[in-house]
Amino acid sequence: MTPTELRVVIYGAGEAGELVVQGLARGHAPNIRPVAFVDDDTRKVGRTLAGLPIEWAGGPIRPFLRKYGAERVLIAIPSAPGRRIREIHRKLMQEEIPALIVPGVWSIVATNDPITTVRDVNPEDFLRRHPRVLEKGKVAAFLKGQRVLVTGAGGTIGMEMVSQLAQFPLEALAGVDLSELAVYRLSEWATGPSWFLADMSRPADVQRVFDRFSPTVVFHAAAYKHVCILDREVRAAVRNNVASTHLLVEAALAGGVHTFVHVSTDKAIRPASIMGATKRAGELIVQAAQDRAPGRRLISVRFGNVLGSSGSVLPKFIEQIERGGPVTVTDPGARRYFMLASEAVELVLSSAAAGRPGKIYILDIGEPMYITELVHDLIRFFGKTPGVDVPIVYTGLGPGEKLKEDLSEIPCRRVDDYLLEVIEDPPELSAVEDQVQGLLAAAEDGEDADLCRRLEQMIPEYADAGTLRASRP
Repeated sequence: MTPTELRVVIYGAGEAGELVVQGLARGHAPNIRPVAFVDDDTRKVGRTLAGLPIEWAGGPIRPFLRKYGAERVLIAIPSAPGRRIREIHRKLMQEEIPALIVPGVWSIVATNDPITTVRDVNPEDFLRRHPRVLEKGKVAAFLKGQRVLVTGAGGTIGMEMVSQLAQFPLEALAGVDLSELAVYRLSEWATGPSWFLADMSRPADVQRVFDRFSPTVVFHAAAYKHVCILDREVRAAVRNNVASTHLLVEAALAGGVHTFVHVSTDKAIRPASIMGATKRAGELIVQAAQDRAPGRRLISVRFGNVLGSSGSVLPKFIEQIERGGPVTVTDPGARRYFMLASEAVELVLSSAAAGRPGKIYILDIGEPMYITELVHDLIRFFGKTPGVDVPIVYTGLGPGEKLKEDLSEIPCRRVDDYLLEVIEDPPELSAVEDQVQGLLAAAEDGEDADLCRRLEQMIPEYADAGTLRASRP
């Protein structure tokens, strides 16, 4: 054994574990040497895989580390949901065993490529489930030779979208963002695409971008998204989430765009917030435009909560834990859906390739997760006891926040294993254009209460939610 060699026991004697051994044997991560497997399946115990013995993981793991002279456990279970990853990590922590994990191990199994790296377990791994695998053939055929424009390119989703789109045979790729810093970082990050500093809620800026780039496909990801902030800043929400969508759709219809994809949110389902209502308004704008655009496709795609995006709960919780707490949670019963940025973008690309005109699409991402459960496991991940070493404070739901988001209540048609098309009664679209024009005019000099009333008139389910509060300034 060399001085720098790290001997590991692999947790998971399956196909992924075997590929891990093969990849390490080819020299990937040369300082790591697998010496044995552990697995929960008693039928595998006593056998060998890739020339290594398989031990039972149902009892203590530490004796096997001593037996084989190993220092760490490497987790290699591609199909394990987040709950199972948490259970394994908790078990290893109780025995004070450091763990590694194979990142993107699902892609190893899907492509038969060897691993290229391993790393320490991150909190994000606790949320894992089998992610969606992009049907690249269909998407590549759709994107071949297209001029693709991404709005909000400096955000988490926008950057991931640009990164994935760059892998396809496009004629040209461009991104636009309102932030000068974001455009600077984008231009340093990638020199191939064209980058625009522009405000998509300003007609002149939209026209300038379309005149200079002439897109054929548009992915509209630019939006304000923070529920509590937008409930206080209604005019800003309307301008950025409604005006930009309206202007981009009109520019798309006037130009050579044949596919327009509006990135929406699960908060547009029976919206209880300004953020959700303005995104639902964007969906209606897209659907109303579709009625005027036979031969083109205008669709919307709804996301859940994207892990690691700016302002998302996971980085906030980690920061609070590292400070020693308290960790702030809205309500013990609060539940949310979580998805990876890569999954979110793959949903958008798949919808763009396969979506039907005027429809709304969502990703089947399993069951929602209790936020309190996530917080407890994150605290334990840092080697602390919830409520003892790190206090948890429940702050109550803020304005416009829901206790739970339940996609299972929405009737859908399954497109494939992961993509769902929303089935809804055809909304009344004949008045959408007049309602949007009135809303945008009011956003220039009207009061917040007037904007809320106009949103309620445009979106009956928002009015039903009773979100126009007397306390709204």
